[in-house]
Amino acid sequence: MSTGGLRPENLKDEISRHIRQMVFTGQISPGSRVDQDQLSADLGVSKIPIRESLIGLESEGLVVNEARRGWFVSEITPDDIRDHYRMMGFLEGLVARRAAEQLDEESVTRLQALVGNMDPSSGKSQAVLEKLNWDFHWVINSATSSRRLRSMLRLLSQAVPADFFEMVDGWDADSHDDHVRIASAIRDRDPVAAEDAMREHLVRGGERAVELLQARGFWASDPTSDPTSGPVTPATAR
Repeated sequence: MSTGGLRPENLKDEISRHIRQMVFTGQISPGSRVDQDQLSADLGVSKIPIRESLIGLESEGLVVNEARRGWFVSEITPDDIRDHYRMMGFLEGLVARRAAEQLDEESVTRLQALVGNMDPSSGKSQAVLEKLNWDFHWVINSATSSRRLRSMLRLLSQAVPADFFEMVDGWDADSHDDHVRIASAIRDRDPVAAEDAMREHLVRGGERAVELLQARGFWASDPTSDPTSGPVTPATAR
């Protein structure tokens, strides 16, 4: 990652995204030490923004700081992943309900157009599909004026890399079908159906996330052991 052109206020976020990417792609295993010297060399930045990023990631539960030992990737279990998406489903489901009740007709029309453009059979690149997906959820989220709700959604959504599902076979098609159901419920002004469809979409995403992490060897052994037991050294990490 080059820091050229990055504003200082964006540096911490960029480093955080890089560390999340390393964790969720298996470059750093649960329980492993986060090598700040190596990160500093790889990213071409000082340790100060790296520490700031790690403090922020600790609040997300992704890393933990052990006194006199350093920073370690938290022991994350499949249920941690599922619970993350269940929480997302609850919050985004609430917003989808509000969208069905309150979203203006112009936004509803835009939502339908986005769904049409998101068809994975269209041959669009993954980057384009990810942008369309972001736009789709942004339109729905615009239905709420609650700062608290938006803040919670932003915190949860940024905890997983945007391209996390890129390697999941069939995810684009499944996700598109979900988006069609969500947009249709909002168009039909059916708040219950909109909430249910959004919640199911995120819960299904959690199951796919667990499958993907297992396929990547994220959990070297038993992933259901106590995640509160604290970090371990790489030699004994799961």
